[in-house]
Amino acid sequence: PGPARRLLMRCGRDCYEIYLLHLLVLGLLRTALPPAQLAGDARLALLPGYFIGSCLLGIWIARVYSTPLNRRLRTWGNRTGR
Repeated sequence: PGPARRLLMRCGRDCYEIYLLHLLVLGLLRTALPPAQLAGDARLALLPGYFIGSCLLGIWIARVYSTPLNRRLRTWGNRTGR
């Protein structure tokens, strides 16, 4: 598959982390760029940045934290016979 499809598949795999962290990205954007300072078109221009930032943060957390922790917990559970 092409790069766009691979990115979409990765976002689908990490959708839970993206869901959990999208509000953090939104809060950071609202803090850095308060809504009172932005006109209508400027707010719309932030949408791709918000989407990309949420996906990148979700993918990073999944790769660095969630997946390794999940793997470690599963191997620990198999060793203890659970």
